[in-house]
Amino acid sequence: MSRPSAPGHHPAPHDAVETSISPVSGWHVTHSFYNFDHARLSSLAAPARAAGCQAFTAALDPAGPAAPTRLQTWLVPGHKADFAVMAMDPAPLTVDAIHQQLLAGPLGPALVPTYSFVGLTEVSEYVPTVEQYGQRLIVEGEQADSPAWKAKVQGYAGRALYKAACEERSGAHQQLAAVAAWVLGEYGDVAVSTDNRMEGEEGLVISARDVV
Repeated sequence: MSRPSAPGHHPAPHDAVETSISPVSGWHVTHSFYNFDHARLSSLAAPARAAGCQAFTAALDPAGPAAPTRLQTWLVPGHKADFAVMAMDPAPLTVDAIHQQLLAGPLGPALVPTYSFVGLTEVSEYVPTVEQYGQRLIVEGEQADSPAWKAKVQGYAGRALYKAACEERSGAHQQLAAVAAWVLGEYGDVAVSTDNRMEGEEGLVISARDVV
């Protein structure tokens, strides 16, 4: 039978479990749709409208300092919305910050949110295959089968295979791990190189310690 605690004495708390709002794998993703309130837009003075356009453009800049890992905008045909924004990032607050910046900016009163949905997506859904990555390099100006092209493709393939081997939990894990070990043994230098990584490849980045 346990004794009651002495006055002023508090039992030691259990070890706290570390929590995180960022997923172990995958990204938070949100799709947001907006209409412009044209009456409010027309009521803004020219300087306010110019400042609003500048802030609006900065908030939707995928290369901005606070931009999420993926940020895409597009015009919406029809009458249900004027434009839409898709944002993806491991941190949900980074994703939601885009919506908050738009509404808090000078054009915020003239923006009417019409619809949105959020979810959690696998990184692999938005990361190209090795073949697609090779074609992308060619489109961007690399010559197929050139030393630079091969180094980038081999490095990308090595990182993708390493990630797959780490995530595999089925009976094929041993075979996959063996193939990954061979590939990283052959191409470990280009796999860890920072010179051949594509934009937004955070989900596949590995270090020299990982390879060892």
